[in-house]
Amino acid sequence: MPKVNIYNSKYRTLSGTSRSEVYKKARREYNDVAHATKRQPYIRSKYFNGSKIFLDVFWPHLTDKHQKEQTKRLRFYKAALDLIRNSRITPETIVKEDDQHVLLHRFYGITKDGTYFVSKSKKTSAVIAETSCRHLNVIHDNRHKIKISRGAA
Repeated sequence: MPKVNIYNSKYRTLSGTSRSEVYKKARREYNDVAHATKRQPYIRSKYFNGSKIFLDVFWPHLTDKHQKEQTKRLRFYKAALDLIRNSRITPETIVKEDDQHVLLHRFYGITKDGTYFVSKSKKTSAVIAETSCRHLNVIHDNRHKIKISRGAA
């Protein structure tokens, strides 16, 4: 694990012996967030000054993984939401070489029961430039999306 500050989450990993048990608990956390919003489910991040972090990309990303990997990632869902919401610790930020408009933020955390994890937030900035007369209008569409992975201890 790189030498970065680690956020101490106030939540433990989600318990359960099978994927279905852990999935139900993680989905309950997601539904709590989804019912609080009118459109796309999101949480607000203290690190990004209250900007919205959209959760819509996590679930399709999860279905691409094997069931054992899904269970591992779902166990950290509640702690990862806590990390993204409350952490003011500067994440490790990577700019993609092939697309300069994509920033990948890696937030490092530890659950209350002592397990390290990484929560990834991807920020895409679609820049649309329009020229009319002598003016250049630039429109930024900033979106954050999260992915969760288990960190190496």
